[in-house]
Amino acid sequence: MTVARCEQILLTQTLFYHCICRCVRQAFLCGIDQHSQRSYDHRRLWIVNRIRALTEVFCINVAAYSVMSNHYHIVLFVDTERAKNLSNEQVVAQWYKLFKANPTVDRYLAGDESVKENAMAIIATWRARITDVSWFMKCLNEYIAKKANAEDGCKGRFWDGRFKSQPLLDERALLAAMAYVDLNPVHADMADTLESSEFTSIYERLFGRACSFDQPYSPTQLMPFQCSHPNAKLPFTMANYLDFIIQYGGVERPDKRGFLKTSEQTSQLMKQFERGQWQSVCIELAHESNRPLGSRNQIISYQKARGRSRCHSGHNISYAFG
Repeated sequence: MTVARCEQILLTQTLFYHCICRCVRQAFLCGIDQHSQRSYDHRRLWIVNRIRALTEVFCINVAAYSVMSNHYHIVLFVDTERAKNLSNEQVVAQWYKLFKANPTVDRYLAGDESVKENAMAIIATWRARITDVSWFMKCLNEYIAKKANAEDGCKGRFWDGRFKSQPLLDERALLAAMAYVDLNPVHADMADTLESSEFTSIYERLFGRACSFDQPYSPTQLMPFQCSHPNAKLPFTMANYLDFIIQYGGVERPDKRGFLKTSEQTSQLMKQFERGQWQSVCIELAHESNRPLGSRNQIISYQKARGRSRCHSGHNISYAFG
């Protein structure tokens, strides 16, 4: 049964979410068409560039992403504090980067106090929307669908229904989801090294671009790690994260074709999973992408906040997160 988005995204419980969206009928609409052999890889860069543009508007940061041939993953952080601290003028400036100007708001900003009440209500709505994951995904998916349909000269759905959103309730859940997303091309046997794993956040972090034909850019729109930025929200360093995905990228999964061909010793800080646990978490992330990820106590707390009395966390998740 479809669950209302407001019941899945609870910012009082967590600000991190793993989102997934698939092309209609799981067609390879961002890769190589198996029938015509035409390549649509350039659309993957469309998605990356749109994500970059949206982070300039929304108070939502990107921790990790990977764009595959028929779907994409993205790990988002909702920066509610930044949204609260924006002035009304800053909120309007952010909104106007993406949407048309509103005459009522423009009149108020020009000094017309007679429209203040209506203008303030509109600005309050915009302030809420720039921290809304659904609005972020809507602005991403609609833009790509219209652009792809225009290129194909057709109409209709490009994305297969609603996007999936998975709450990440603690640091280990965040680490697992980010690594799972960054290793997606490896596990799909589309790449066997991080250097060839294009259209992923880890490739972008390493090379400052999304793929070999992307233009280098600065500054990066990805969330910074510890030690690289005074206001970093990610609770681990880039070096430790690299150690982790290199170590566990080499674990062969029974449900996937590929694995990382290189392996290095992981750091002591990131030894949070045994190999069997990592396999279980990856399989759970792949098949139960609407369920919250975290310890059993945190999942129970999240379910209570939703007004649910039962906890459906699977055995594999409980085994890995306690």
